Amino acid sequence: MARTKNRYRTSEVTNQTSELKRYSAGIYIRLSKERTEAWRNKSQSLETQEKLARTFAKEHGLTVVKCYTDYEYSGTNFTRPAFQDMMDDIKKGVINCILIRDLSRLGRDYIEMGRLIDKVFPFLGVRFISINDNLDTISGLEEKKSFEVEIKNLVNDMYSKDISKKVTASHIQKASEGYFISGFAPYGYKLDKQKLGNKLKVDLTVKPILDKGFELFLTGYSSYKISDWLNENNVATPTSYRQTGELYRRSDDMKRWTNANLRRMVSNQVYTGDLVQRKGNKLLSPDDYIHFNNAHESYISRKDYETILELIADRKINKKYDYSRTPNRYKGLLYLKGSSRQMSREHQKSKSNKNSEGHFYYRDYVVNSNANRKSVCISENVLDRIITTIIQAEMTKLERLVRYYLP
Repeated sequence: MARTKNRYRTSEVTNQTSELKRYSAGIYIRLSKERTEAWRNKSQSLETQEKLARTFAKEHGLTVVKCYTDYEYSGTNFTRPAFQDMMDDIKKGVINCILIRDLSRLGRDYIEMGRLIDKVFPFLGVRFISINDNLDTISGLEEKKSFEVEIKNLVNDMYSKDISKKVTASHIQKASEGYFISGFAPYGYKLDKQKLGNKLKVDLTVKPILDKGFELFLTGYSSYKISDWLNENNVATPTSYRQTGELYRRSDDMKRWTNANLRRMVSNQVYTGDLVQRKGNKLLSPDDYIHFNNAHESYISRKDYETILELIADRKINKKYDYSRTPNRYKGLLYLKGSSRQMSREHQKSKSNKNSEGHFYYRDYVVNSNANRKSVCISENVLDRIITTIIQAEMTKLERLVRYYLP
């Protein structure tokens, strides 16, 4: 973070005006995933952080609108859900003041912290307060204080890198001893917290469903039919179950099982009782993964597991295209309202003209309250015409503006 002598300085007029401004504050609190329950510092607990911030807000006439909590998220990653929610609320005007216990709670990345404090918050008109650091951007900072903030951010950054190395070494050691090192258990298991680490134990609530699913696979059912069976019986998806703890879907739960997610789930070797860990690290090769056999109770034998993988592989169809596949120019751009899935691009042969290559279209589906699917489609040609019409309309507006302002 480059030093700028007067970057935090404000004039007396600015200070007087700011004091009259009413501030809607958002309290941001975070507890790092690197800390275990056994040795967490009570002064850094979520409850303590929030209590300190609310007391400060009350003493200084700040109205607390919302408290944003990121539990077990590293300070080096700014894609934390609560942090993102806070930034969205700032842009919407819900809050115009951020209140934190100290700089390390907001983040431990030196460069990103500098960008937030120097550029982003001032640009958005946000007052930023770090209680333990005696930092309040409303009153400006003298050069000495500015330098102190830079040093603290740098120290926090160095600390995060050091603790990351220690945590990685600890994870490698625990994984090599058969302990489970991920943050949450796979579907069908629960975390059994032991003194030296976590072990997996069978989730008896889910076990009947998972046993039936494996049985259907082994008797020849496809992943499509099994996912339909799960949806017809209103079984909650693994994500919904983890969030609610309820085996069956709530009335407002629109998440559904898909054959792709089901295949991915049953392909996890964890159901044989074996652990293969550190696969999520993109920098590692399969030779670097940590294997540990018979780490916990299994759902299926290794032989049945291999059988299921073979059945899934046999059902994959190698498509031979008899038409020209053009690049998907709308890749990553088309979504149904309220959906996080990209609309899939598919091809439709022409029924009227056998010599025609047909056309491409984009498709997705919506699910109603009765779990019935309804396809939603749009032709690529139609989409092209819509986009062209919009661009032409905007160009016409621009042309009028140019004619109006230029002689």
